[in-house]
Formats: sequence, structure tokens, C-alpha cells
Amino acid sequence: IRATIMCVRGIPFLCLLLSVLATLGAADHERSMIAHNLAKTHWISYAPTHYYPGEVPPVYPSIESITADLVTLRAAGFDGLVTYSSDLGSIPDLAEKAGFRSMLIGIWDPWSPRERAELLKAINGHRSLIAGVIVGNEGLESGRYTVVSLCEAMNDLRRMTSKPVSSTEP
Repeated sequence: IRATIMCVRGIPFLCLLLSVLATLGAADHERSMIAHNLAKTHWISYAPTHYYPGEVPPVYPSIESITADLVTLRAAGFDGLVTYSSDLGSIPDLAEKAGFRSMLIGIWDPWSPRERAELLKAINGHRSLIAGVIVGNEGLESGRYTVVSLCEAMNDLRRMTSKPVSSTEP
């Protein structure tokens, strides 16, 4: 919803209309599944412990560390996961093994070919787990991309994935 509001401010009505059309174009079963997932799932945003992508060189968590995080989150009652990035391709598989019912997978850099490839790989391997895509994070404020560029990326990723797409941007 936030991304839609931002898109409406940046490009009046266009992104909102495209978001509505994407939902209308979905099959009844898919719309029902999306509504059920959003309403019945206990969601949590997740950034792995020991993950420092901004370091040089980047510091990545081990599979054991990610697994421990996910097991802890499931034990706390969460069954929906929201990630900030598609950087760590092991997360969807590990989340499914830990018992998560649904996932909103993030793509931190909307135009990164590497992240887009990881995103598509994750969706192709876990289509029923991944309910949607979250595009960008703190990029408008830092100037990494514009509202127009974000909306274009969102529309492009919606076409590429056939999944609902939103953003965490304010």
C-alpha cells in the first residue's frame, strides 16, 4: 500500500491503476490465495544474523545461522517471512523446510541483474511459498533510485514474475 501511495504521488494514478489491473488479471484462485495469505499469516521482516552486505568484502551468514534464525522465528509463531533482498538464494528453501507458509521476497536493488536472476530462480523453485515481491528499500531517501524508476521496476518485475509486487518505500 505504501508503494502505491508513493507511486500515486510521483505518477498520478498510473501505478495505482497498474497495481489494480494486475490484481484483476489474476485468476480467482490466485486472488483468493493472496487474500488468504495476507489475512491469515503472521508476518515478520527478516534480515539474517551475521549478514553485512555493505562490508568490503560482504559478510554472508552460514546456512546454519540462517536455519537457526528461521527455526527461532517459527517457534515464536511467525509463518510468513518478508525479506529485504534476493541476495541469499538459500532463504526460500530454508524457510520452506522450517515450516513457513508464505514469503514476500525482497529485491533491494530494483535493477540489479544478479538480484533479478536470484529472484526468478527463487520464484521458479518456490512458486507456492512466494506470495509476492517487495521492491526496493530505503533507496528513495538515499537517492539510489527515483519514484519513476521504482514504479518502472515494479511493473517490470510484476510482468516477469506474475506475482503481486509492492515496496517498503514510504
